[in-house]
Amino acid sequence: TSVKNWISQGVAPLAVGIPLIIGVGIALALLDPLLLVGLVVPVALLLSAMRVLAPIEYERTRRVRRVRGRLSSQVADTMLSTAAIRSAGGSERELQRIEKHSNGLVTASIEKAKVAGAIRGVAATTSGIATAMVIGSGLLAGLPTHSIAGALTIVGFLATPINDLGRVVEYRQTYRAARRIIGPAIDHPTDSAPARVELAAVPSGRGSGGTVIAELLELTDGTSMPQLAAQPGSRIMVATGNDRLASGLP
Repeated sequence: TSVKNWISQGVAPLAVGIPLIIGVGIALALLDPLLLVGLVVPVALLLSAMRVLAPIEYERTRRVRRVRGRLSSQVADTMLSTAAIRSAGGSERELQRIEKHSNGLVTASIEKAKVAGAIRGVAATTSGIATAMVIGSGLLAGLPTHSIAGALTIVGFLATPINDLGRVVEYRQTYRAARRIIGPAIDHPTDSAPARVELAAVPSGRGSGGTVIAELLELTDGTSMPQLAAQPGSRIMVATGNDRLASGLP
């Protein structure tokens, strides 16, 4: 979703907005170079503010993703172990844990929304400041009224692109936070895909008291694996010592 939003609502407005801003700047310069100054100053201040706020937005987006992941994991684990938790009398404890993660997600989302609101607010304010400075520049240059009116009409085309810059920065930081996790999978060349490891069929299995013991596990390359004993509800991680190999495990 983050990648899709960045492409559709981030890249597209930039592709339209940047040429439009440049075109408006050229048009104002043709009317009077001082009018261009009235546009460049607020846009430069906007870019400076974005440069300061964007890293904060990125860090808070990452925090929201981490907290949301913890909450999802906690809920999933609790649902899988509902019967055991109830029989052990741990329902209240698990509900408190979920509530703690939920409150953390609420707090992180609010902090993220504050920065996102600041970014969008700065972008919206820039449009009004640019209009006021173009009027002031026209009066300072002694331009006739019809020239100032024409300049205001031209500047009016920038209201939407400048407002979109706030959303673009937000989508960009969300995309960066998401790509930090899914980027290696996206960038992985198909011709150098990790080797896939498969386990041979288990010849025998025995167990007592719900414990399952698997013996004679062997990888396709002939490597013998140690005996595996699994208790009910156990989690088993197979570590190969090789990142490329491990990432290809089914």
